[in-house]
Amino acid sequence: MDALGDFFRFWWELLALNARKSLARARGLRPPCQAPGDSGRARETVCEACLQWNKAARFRRVCPLLVRTPAGWRCSVDAAAVRPFWARAAAAYALLAAGLFLGGTLAAFGGLSAVGFRVSYLDVAWPPAWKNIDRARAVFYAERGLAALAAGRINEAGIALGLATTLDPGNYGAGFALAQLWQAGQPALSDRTYRRLLATHPTQSAATARAWAQALLLRGDFRELAELATARLGAEAPETASWLHALVFSARRLGETAPLRAARAIPGLAPETRALLAHEETSVGGDGDAVRRALTVPLEETAGDYPRYHQIEFLIAQGDAARAAELLALYGAKLPANERVALTLRTLGALGAGERRAAEFSALLAHNPGPALPALLAAELVRYPDPALLRLTTATLAARPWATTPEAAAPLAALLCAAAAAGDLTMVAELRTRLRGATGGRLEVLDRIGDFFHAGRGAPALGHLLPSLPMLPPKTVYALHERPAR
Repeated sequence: MDALGDFFRFWWELLALNARKSLARARGLRPPCQAPGDSGRARETVCEACLQWNKAARFRRVCPLLVRTPAGWRCSVDAAAVRPFWARAAAAYALLAAGLFLGGTLAAFGGLSAVGFRVSYLDVAWPPAWKNIDRARAVFYAERGLAALAAGRINEAGIALGLATTLDPGNYGAGFALAQLWQAGQPALSDRTYRRLLATHPTQSAATARAWAQALLLRGDFRELAELATARLGAEAPETASWLHALVFSARRLGETAPLRAARAIPGLAPETRALLAHEETSVGGDGDAVRRALTVPLEETAGDYPRYHQIEFLIAQGDAARAAELLALYGAKLPANERVALTLRTLGALGAGERRAAEFSALLAHNPGPALPALLAAELVRYPDPALLRLTTATLAARPWATTPEAAAPLAALLCAAAAAGDLTMVAELRTRLRGATGGRLEVLDRIGDFFHAGRGAPALGHLLPSLPMLPPKTVYALHERPAR
C-alpha cells in the first residue's frame, strides 16, 4: 500500500510541484519545495516536498535534485538553482498515455475477438480504421442472422440482420436477407430495403430486382411490379422475357394501359417488343378481338422467343386455343423446350383434350428426373385441375431420390397449391406433411391452404397467403393469380 500511495503522489507532484516551481521562479520567490528555516544552500537544505512520501528515494523520479547525504535526504542545489522538470513530466505522462492506450486497445481487441468479431489489432488501435470494427460487427450479426433464419428462428434472425444493416448499410448480404425476411410481414420495409439495395449495389441489381419481383408477385402488388419491370427493361439490354412477361401480366391485372405506354417509350427497345406492347395496350384498352385477329398470323422467322410465347398464350387466353395449337406446331423447336411444354399442356387443357394431355404428362414424367418438371406441371394443374394427373405427378415425385430434400420444396409447394385448387383435401394433407419434411419447418401457413381455396366468405386474400411460401415457382404464382375469384 505504501508503494501505491507514492505511485499516485508521483503523478500528482509531476504537475503540482513543477507548477509551483515555475511560478516561484517567475516571481523570484523562494522555492516551494525547500524548508523555509534552512539555509537554502546545496546539500544542507531539507526537501519538504518529499516528506509526505513513504519512501523518499521514490521522489527522485519527480525531482532528481534530491540526493542522499550523511544528514539525510537534501536538495543538491542552492535555492536559486531549483528548477522544474517539465520534460521529465511530459515523458512520464507520455509513457502513461502509451501504456493506457496499449492496455486499453489490447483489452478491447481481446474482448472483440472473444465475442467473435473478426478484427485485427490495427483496427482497434488505429482510429481511422475504427470503421472496420462496425463492419466486423455487421458481418458477425449477419452470419448469426442467416444461421437463425436457416434454423427457423425468425425473430432472432430479424434482430441480428437489423443490427448488421444498421452497423454497415453497405453489407449487401444482410440487407438482401432482411428484405426477403420482411417481405411477408412488413412489405413496406421490404420494398424500401430492395430500393436501397438497387441504388447502392448496382453490380447486384439483377439479382436484387429478381428477388423483389418475386416478392411483389407473391403478394400481388402489380402496380409496383409493373414499375420495376419497366425500370429493368430500360436497364437490361437486351430486354429479358421475364421482365416483359411481368409487365404484360401486371398491366392485365391492373386493367391499365399506362405501364405499357411507359415501357414503349424506353429508348432502344426492339421493334418486335414495341409491337408486342402496342398489342397489349390495345387489348387492355378494350379491343382484345382486334389483337386476337392480328395475332393469328404467324410471326416472322426472326421473331424472338417471347413474342412467339406471348402470341400463343394470348390466343389461349382469348379462347382461340385451336389456332394457338396450330401456331405451336408451326413454331416447334423455335420455342425453348420448357415454354413449348408449358404451352402444349395449356393448349390441351383449354381444348379439353384430356387423353392427349394425360399422355403428355406420362411421357414427360417418365423421362425427366429433375425437380423443374413437377413444378411446371403443377402450374398447369392449377389452371386446369385433374385429380388423376395430380396423383400421377405427386407419386412420381415421391419416387425421386431428392424427394425429401430441400430441393423438393418448390415442386411440393406448387403441387400443394394445385391439390388445394382441385379440392383434393387428402392430397393437400399428404403434400403438407411432405413439404414440412423437406423444409424442416413448421410453416403454419400450410394449415390455411385448403381453407383459402375452398372456404367461402372471410378467406384470406391470395396476396396475404403466398408471401409465406417464397419457394413457389413464378409459373405457379402466375397461374394462381389467373384463377377466377370465387
